Amino acid sequence: MDQKYQRFDTHALGADGSPRCASCTMRASFGKGEAEYSRIVSKSSAALLNSLWEKKQIPEDGWPDHALELFLSWLACHDTNNRVDITTVGAGEREGRVVCSLVRKLHCNLSHGIGRSGNIGDIQPKALGSSMLACLANEFALHALQEIGVVTCKAALVVPLCTGMALSLCMGSWRKSRPMAKYVLWLRVDQKSCFKSILHAGYEPLIVDPIREGDALVTDVETVNRMLEQRGEEILCVLSTTSCFAPRSPDSLEAISGICQMHNVPHLVNNAYGLQSEECVRRLNAGRSTGRIDAFVQSLDKNFQVPVGGAVIGTFKQSAIVPIAQFYPGRASCVPSRDLVLTLLSQGRRGLMETYEKQKSVVMSTTSKTLIEGYEFMNFGSHSNEQHGGYLNIACGVGMSEGELDELFSRIATTYAKFSRQNGLFVPRSDSRVYVDSDD
Repeated sequence: MDQKYQRFDTHALGADGSPRCASCTMRASFGKGEAEYSRIVSKSSAALLNSLWEKKQIPEDGWPDHALELFLSWLACHDTNNRVDITTVGAGEREGRVVCSLVRKLHCNLSHGIGRSGNIGDIQPKALGSSMLACLANEFALHALQEIGVVTCKAALVVPLCTGMALSLCMGSWRKSRPMAKYVLWLRVDQKSCFKSILHAGYEPLIVDPIREGDALVTDVETVNRMLEQRGEEILCVLSTTSCFAPRSPDSLEAISGICQMHNVPHLVNNAYGLQSEECVRRLNAGRSTGRIDAFVQSLDKNFQVPVGGAVIGTFKQSAIVPIAQFYPGRASCVPSRDLVLTLLSQGRRGLMETYEKQKSVVMSTTSKTLIEGYEFMNFGSHSNEQHGGYLNIACGVGMSEGELDELFSRIATTYAKFSRQNGLFVPRSDSRVYVDSDD
């Protein structure tokens, strides 16, 4: 042993072989018990991650934040640019280079995206971790849909698109199977993104207004059937809607699905925030059992409390999701997939269902004309050209608390009272709830 190492050993152990400094004393204190404990911790962490990957289901109980961070680091280590056991060579077009360290941190070192240029569902060879994340997102989405109540759903695809763009993706994927189609039969709902999705896909809308039934607007089933009989080959699909604002009711998916099956026309359902409604979920299941629903689309942010930017496409056949995934051009951002997986891991199945059990559902109409891409609508927002009495409609998404609702109702009462006084209207005094400052 050379002199340098001999001096180090002498310093560490001393002349009599005992430790001579605090660091050496601490090192010597680590024995078999501590080593075994460390081994158990490492093994349990690996077991947690491996179990998640094997089951590919939302865990029953939520994970703490430090476990989520461990999970992200574990995934990132699978991408070639993050490997610690080899020298990475960034050759080719998918190097995973990110020049800004803050951007790299925001994306948790997952920079490759998901899918390949020809299919968003394909594994990216240089980004196994990102591909694993995309796989978990799809499996978690399917698990969540089934737990929420769409029990016969067989496949789910998370896409980094808004609801309208996801609807367009579905329509575009059916183009080859219906080469004569020029139109989409649209059951009017006054949401611009749904309407524009038809135009974006390159089709013309055939608009079917709802009909009045009591105080509600319901699906004009007879007109849908007649138009499919007359122009079936020219129609790409029927685009129906579940989630919408009053006075429009969710479409009668049972009747529409049966008609679509009879005429062999695809049926696409805009279920933007319908997962929050037991009635919308019931209609989805009923439509599946009585006829055909080729795909149904829901927003990630509205239903799962994540940032805007993603949607889930669900199908009742595993094979039906394949052409939709294959139609997506290029790779995709993994951010919506990441946010969904982290949120569901944080909540756990139990937390997700508790959120939905607490959910309580609570735009204003106008007689002015609204022009959308050359199409004119009267009373846009009330789903019909018919005149009606005034009403107030407020959207309150999943996650809203009872306290927020109480505060909302208090502000409405106080603001309406102030409006009534200013306009000489009668103000009932029966409601004791008063918001202190209605100008806020």
